[in-house]
Amino acid sequence: MRLIFGFYSDAALDTESILPHVLSSETGMPLSRLLGLKKGKKGLFVQVRWKVLPHEEDTLEPIVKVYEDVPAMLKKLLDRKSTKPSLVTEAKSVLGLS
Repeated sequence: MRLIFGFYSDAALDTESILPHVLSSETGMPLSRLLGLKKGKKGLFVQVRWKVLPHEEDTLEPIVKVYEDVPAMLKKLLDRKSTKPSLVTEAKSVLGLS
């Protein structure tokens, strides 16, 4: 699955209020929340929980794609005290955040 909501990122739209309702994969599954960061062989990933799937079906999505589609949700994840500091530092570096 890959996240596909780039067309909702128009600067004129109030995307922050509608994102939870439109976040979905190619199959139309609504996103519930971002659970955490994971480091893999091919970079950093975000663990995503989907509203219509059991927790066992959580997926890992590339952090860059998640940031492109839902930057505010990802920034909240990075600000959580429970997120591992070394992963937060690496994520901010990859995404060009200070």
